[in-house]
Amino acid sequence: MCKKRVLYLFAIILTIIFTSCSGENEKIKYSAPTTSQVNEFISKNSLNVLSIKKTSDFTIVLYQNDNSHGHYVLYKDQKNQLYSPGVKAYGNSKESKVSLGGVGSGNTPFVTIIINDEDILQKAKEVKITFADGTVVSEWILGKGTIVLHHNEMNKEPVSYTELIIYDKDMTKLYEN
Repeated sequence: MCKKRVLYLFAIILTIIFTSCSGENEKIKYSAPTTSQVNEFISKNSLNVLSIKKTSDFTIVLYQNDNSHGHYVLYKDQKNQLYSPGVKAYGNSKESKVSLGGVGSGNTPFVTIIINDEDILQKAKEVKITFADGTVVSEWILGKGTIVLHHNEMNKEPVSYTELIIYDKDMTKLYEN
């Protein structure tokens, strides 16, 4: 009789444990934040934004403040919780003509470009990036900062860029890396 009670009690405890833990195994789904979430993040962090690029999964915010520059990758989970991993560089970005950054992994690798040289900035019209997998992506330059996406749906391996060229309106090279 005592064994039955212990066994019955044990079964109830196991049922409670499995029932309470079942919700924790839900797969977390991420998506791009809303425009208001992005704007609130920018305001809260006092960012001087150079460019914003939205994908279905995340939003990239490229910025340059007085003492730092970099980018944030913003995304939210299904509970609307905002995540904001970022890359920040400190110091004077004016030391280089062009500051480059980005991420080479995931379904959408990207390159960030900040043009620090006034002469290049005034003449720049287009950037062309060749990625290691042979993909070539061109993007119009609309200001000091540009974000170039590579849609890496087929290959799940990280992909870096092998060549970056900034052109003027006549397709004359202004900068090459």
